[in-house]
Amino acid sequence: MIRGELLLEQAWENPQLWQPGNPHLYAMRVTITDAASGQVLDVRRDRFGFRESWIDGPNIMFNGYPIKPVGHGPIMRFRPQGNFLFVRGGGRDWLDEVGILGYKCISGLRNTPSQHNIESDTFWKAAEQNNIAALRIQQNSPHILAWDISNEWLCFFWGDALQGARRFKALSDAVRASDPTRWTLANAEGASSVLPFEACRGACKRSWARTAFVVDVAKCSSATLISSTCHIRPTSC
Repeated sequence: MIRGELLLEQAWENPQLWQPGNPHLYAMRVTITDAASGQVLDVRRDRFGFRESWIDGPNIMFNGYPIKPVGHGPIMRFRPQGNFLFVRGGGRDWLDEVGILGYKCISGLRNTPSQHNIESDTFWKAAEQNNIAALRIQQNSPHILAWDISNEWLCFFWGDALQGARRFKALSDAVRASDPTRWTLANAEGASSVLPFEACRGACKRSWARTAFVVDVAKCSSATLISSTCHIRPTSC
């Protein structure tokens, strides 16, 4: 058996954008046939939508406009008008269909911090590989605006908080390099949470009664890491 990768690219003129209120989806089918016999060897179907989202200073941008989405838990009422919903627990196919924004947890970094894990290069390499493998499963799902790379991990770590924050930034950079169409966040991790890491100031977003802030640990001269569950105050980077 021969294994390999084939990349096909083509510009798509004037796509209809996916968005709340008009969640337009496209369907794609890829068929592999035997060149000699014409026999169909494999068929893969997938659906996707065209949309853009990025962080611009304190703003979440969506299809070219700043939005202020309302954080929401997994159980919700469909609300196509007014502020967009931004749900924890993204990844459900029907969110693509009804046009509700969300973020998806792709990480096993949950409530298990330790000094050993912070210091282990093997641990973080495995975390990077697992996050990238997980995001590829739903990379074509347009309702997922961001990848969630942890849940209450660093906030329960009482060692060198900035050592942990640098680990999270490296993980965020790896995830965003693999999928540049999305930004990243970390649940309940205080100012170490990773949106864009631009400048030493906070951009706040609430979802599921948690607050996430942004800080650039590479540039700042001082930082205060505060989450909804703990308070960590290092004095320098």
